[in-house]
Amino acid sequence: MSEGMSKTLMLRWLSAAILIPFVIYALSAGGLKFYFFIGAALIVTLLEWQKIAASLPRFRISLGLLMAVYFICGFLTFGKIYHREPNGEFWALTLMLVVWASDTGAYFVGKWLKGPLLAPTISPRKTWAGFLGAMVAGGASLKLIIILAPVFNILFPNNLAPSLDKLLIAFGVGMLLGAIGQWGDLMISIFKRKANVKDSGGLIPGHGGLLDRIDGLLLVAPCFYLWIRVLT
Repeated sequence: MSEGMSKTLMLRWLSAAILIPFVIYALSAGGLKFYFFIGAALIVTLLEWQKIAASLPRFRISLGLLMAVYFICGFLTFGKIYHREPNGEFWALTLMLVVWASDTGAYFVGKWLKGPLLAPTISPRKTWAGFLGAMVAGGASLKLIIILAPVFNILFPNNLAPSLDKLLIAFGVGMLLGAIGQWGDLMISIFKRKANVKDSGGLIPGHGGLLDRIDGLLLVAPCFYLWIRVLT
């Protein structure tokens, strides 16, 4: 690993170490603190998108509004997950952990195995190996969370009891969520590429803007919500 890559990786981990406890606090605090957290994140996301959209060579107001609605729907779905009973806070945190795990799997497996590019005209660094890494990490993380949930006194309805068949289904769902997250990332990358910008912003050192961190989550959230609706 080169010195530059090592510094970037250290910066990524340092930013994550600061942000994750803050996010967990916002989720556990609930009430006005949760709404402030969500509202602030949505405003930052829309501002970052506006900067990207303004740099698009053929920007259309209809496209800008359509994507703004897409972002708002993603945040609203996350809110519905958070308020869903039982264990809404647990499911909201699970969603974020699965997306983070799949992103991490994509990063490290892609760097390790390299190989053919997933979409070279959109993202010059994403590989098929990284895509598969995201799927496996998503599946493994969701399965592990379901296994560990009872340890933290998360009580499931009978149809969510961590039996073998449910764990296999959770692994499959996690793999699917990992794949969807990568496509959500690529969708935003299309706009960044056309706008000739690398990152949506510089809010998070080592990661870029907030939109760079949640682009996959915004597409995964509705799919995850459908899954927990079926199960609970």
